[in-house]
Amino acid sequence: MLAGQINACPTVDDVKTGVRITFGDGTYSIISRDSAGAVTETQHTSDGEVFVFESANGLLETVYIEGDTQDTFAYDFDTSDLLPLTPWTRVGGQQTLTDKTGEVVERVEFSYHTLGESTYRIGACIYPAVRVQTQYQFDVGATMVELTFLTDLQIPINAAYRAGGVVDIYRAVSIVAK
Repeated sequence: MLAGQINACPTVDDVKTGVRITFGDGTYSIISRDSAGAVTETQHTSDGEVFVFESANGLLETVYIEGDTQDTFAYDFDTSDLLPLTPWTRVGGQQTLTDKTGEVVERVEFSYHTLGESTYRIGACIYPAVRVQTQYQFDVGATMVELTFLTDLQIPINAAYRAGGVVDIYRAVSIVAK
């Protein structure tokens, strides 16, 4: 049974005001999408830290805020045409990181690709999904970010982060309308 068939499961209409997704380690995120398609995720870690991620389409980060730090990300291609997601596609390019003073901090080569379609269960809710992996090539080595994009809700969920030989896996355990 898909999410739209279960009354308690959030729908795309709920995302306008935000959904709360809780992960197994106690971290939770409030994720919302505005009428223009921009996605904001406010992540609250189990030890009290708060991070804000913004993206124009839910896929590639455009702003990152942590305390007094604010970074802006730009890409050397048009990111607005990434939706709807098409499984098994790949895009490569360069990401430019600018700090809050406008100074370019670094330019990073990356590749973004989608994997196959599947479903993703969060508690009793099951959503159609497409996995998305982004690999960043830094001077000190590669970093991989994996998202699970819930196509019915049009939002991403953190799935994994790999850097320096360490892999963090994130498993959502509950989702509710805010």
